Amino acid sequence: MGLSGLFRSAPNPDLYEAGQLMVLKSYRKRNIPARFSEEALDNLPRRLRIPVIFGEAVCNHLPPQSLLYAHGLAFTGFEAECMPSPTTAREGDVPRNLSLILMFKIFENATRETHTPRAYRAFCQGVYAELALPRVESPSEEPTGRTAADQFHLQGAGLLRLTVTRLGKDFGEAVSAAEAKAGDPGVVQIFLNLGDAAASWAVDVLRDRGYFLGGLLPYWFGSDGLLMQKVRLEPDWAAILVCDPKGAAMRDLIREDYERATCRKHGIA
Repeated sequence: MGLSGLFRSAPNPDLYEAGQLMVLKSYRKRNIPARFSEEALDNLPRRLRIPVIFGEAVCNHLPPQSLLYAHGLAFTGFEAECMPSPTTAREGDVPRNLSLILMFKIFENATRETHTPRAYRAFCQGVYAELALPRVESPSEEPTGRTAADQFHLQGAGLLRLTVTRLGKDFGEAVSAAEAKAGDPGVVQIFLNLGDAAASWAVDVLRDRGYFLGGLLPYWFGSDGLLMQKVRLEPDWAAILVCDPKGAAMRDLIREDYERATCRKHGIA
């Protein structure tokens, strides 16, 4: 009659992503979607002692994110135009990817050391308070050695994800290689480990290169993650729907940071 589930997609094997709910049309009016969602988003994590789940909900219509929000997942970030649209563009239109909103639910609040960057400290502290996450703030340091990172290239979307497990002095070279592979117009997402003392330094490097905030990812590496992103075309902000004022405020904050990045790129104070 349908399916829903949890699967691993992050570097931390204890963090599970909530997969898309699918129910046969003939069962959709029988309360089956609600029961499947309750099992996947509430009962199953508790029964299996899964400490954290998250979802990436599309922003072109509201039911997926409304469902996650109703089951206690909180807004933590926004991924600009990173997923191919299932619809075909009309003749003469430029096809645009879909944007995703990041949402997390915490079942076990473990304390973690973090190195939140000064530019986004207020944002991170707000998410920590929303999710009641105990964090110990530690001082930042300059990187040493070489960068350890993995690339994931989704060519159909023009998306390049760079997951950085360790920051090194050659971080800028790793970013340049990712940008070259993404091509033009491409989207580059960089996942930074806030357990790394050089995370704040890396954020400054990325902001100087035109990157803007994507969001906070609790327990992404075991320690928290921070998503930074860069797009070649301005996102279609009018097409980004959000189901709650908290999510709308986060979208607007990220838009402000995009505009800061754009002004810097064009040398506007």
